[in-house]
Amino acid sequence: VWGSNVISSLGSCHSRIRWTAAFTLSQLDLPGPSPLPVLIENLGHQESDLRWAAATALLHLAEQHCEAVVSAMIHLVYADNSVQRRMALYCLRDLGQTGHEAQAAYLVSLNDADAMVRLGGLACLGRLKLAGITVRETILRLLLNDPDMGVRRSTAVTLGQIGDSNPAVLEALRAASRDADTSLHKAAARALVTLSKDL
Repeated sequence: VWGSNVISSLGSCHSRIRWTAAFTLSQLDLPGPSPLPVLIENLGHQESDLRWAAATALLHLAEQHCEAVVSAMIHLVYADNSVQRRMALYCLRDLGQTGHEAQAAYLVSLNDADAMVRLGGLACLGRLKLAGITVRETILRLLLNDPDMGVRRSTAVTLGQIGDSNPAVLEALRAASRDADTSLHKAAARALVTLSKDL
């Protein structure tokens, strides 16, 4: 009866009640991923604490229903809400997703109009150490041309994390290490040191 009452609360007209029910249910052994829609809703919440709590709950839910959660997160990377797109990327990263669809989602995020989403995609590629020709070409484009300096700095860090010591990468990082932006040239220099250890 208690479980049924909590499940019915997922449809409450009050967002706080829906959230509390979804978070509670995500900690339980459920026959299906019933809290998923409400947790997705809260990934776009204006309060960062609630967003990250929803992300944590999704990771717990994935322990029981991994396929459903991963599929929902990949779908969410293409959603209209940029905050949800970014949070979905972090969830995929923390779930260690390196499959074809996940990698495609990471690459799509690097072309997102929102700089925070691009940063999320870079964080995924760096943490999961995903390399390849398309990844390299896209990241180098961001390093050289992205209008957001935070993204450019993050590309240098990501290149070091991935460990791609292709000559084109080294050349671009050397150029970035001479950039007028102090944070960028420091990030590029650190990446060069990391990559030189692999040569």
